[in-house]
Amino acid sequence: MALTAPVKWAQRKGSIFLTIDLPDVDEKTAKIELEDKKLTFKGTSEDKDYHVEIEFLHEIDSKAEDTKYSIKPRGVSFFLVKKEEGSWSRLLENKQLQRTNVKVDFNKWVDSDEEDETNNFNLDGMQGLGGMGGMPGMGMGGGAEAVFSDIKYITCPTCKALVRRAKKATDDLRSSLPNTKISEDRIDEVLENICDPHSDSGSWLAEYKIIEDTPEQPSPKTYLDLKRMGQPGPCLEDCMTVAATCERIMSEAGPDLVEKLWANKMDKTELTEFVCEKLTRKMKGSCGRTRLKIPESRKYKGNPKLGNIDPLDMEEINRKVRENPDLASTSKEEL
Repeated sequence: MALTAPVKWAQRKGSIFLTIDLPDVDEKTAKIELEDKKLTFKGTSEDKDYHVEIEFLHEIDSKAEDTKYSIKPRGVSFFLVKKEEGSWSRLLENKQLQRTNVKVDFNKWVDSDEEDETNNFNLDGMQGLGGMGGMPGMGMGGGAEAVFSDIKYITCPTCKALVRRAKKATDDLRSSLPNTKISEDRIDEVLENICDPHSDSGSWLAEYKIIEDTPEQPSPKTYLDLKRMGQPGPCLEDCMTVAATCERIMSEAGPDLVEKLWANKMDKTELTEFVCEKLTRKMKGSCGRTRLKIPESRKYKGNPKLGNIDPLDMEEINRKVRENPDLASTSKEEL
């Protein structure tokens, strides 16, 4: 029997931001049907089947060009355009289901009288839904995909890179506002898209390549590690795998990381140890656990389409891929 999928929501005068709060949804088997008054989702998360059927309090415009979605490691997100502007008292038509199945997404919620003073929802990486009707197996479209089987082998180095980046972003924020007391919510906003390689704050992910590391071992393919290439390149399989790992780490440790960055009492080394050895200890491959060896049966060999790209070409390739993420699966020669 399918379990009920948890739902979070927030709104603006003309839109709804809705999240089906399930990690690692299988894109190939996920089924989404969207109508003006109803959203139906069926999918698998962590080997369990989930289902949710939402009957909206009012109508949304399912065919609007700006109605969008994305399937990410931390959940399935929807940006839904309201058919008529105005504040909804709740998301669901059924009050009882609203109380038991739906939570407010306080990270995205603002009061109506503050709305004009806030930015719109961030839609980086979201895919168009307009005119879809019912469509089974929707994914993120073309482009590279993460190799999820590699995540447990790069959790530790990814965590270290993530903490360094988060610390730098927070330090840069404080430097840019020397006379302002930085709130915890402001830091949370800065880190909101740190695991999205197609956003400005997540562009660092495209700087890393997954390599096979054999310290003090004569046999090949012992461990996986990350190598920083010095500048962002096209976001192919390695980049997407690091991004998926980053998402899982933030799902496990994100709130505590934000709190420690706000308190500003730890240096980079202390913060890295706290997050990557203690907060993420339950995760396979974390820095607080035994390092995992990769099996001889591992088939993924890295990014074959990268080849030996001239560093002078990187800026142009990166620009084209960022303008159109679907080009991430295109060869250098084609670009």
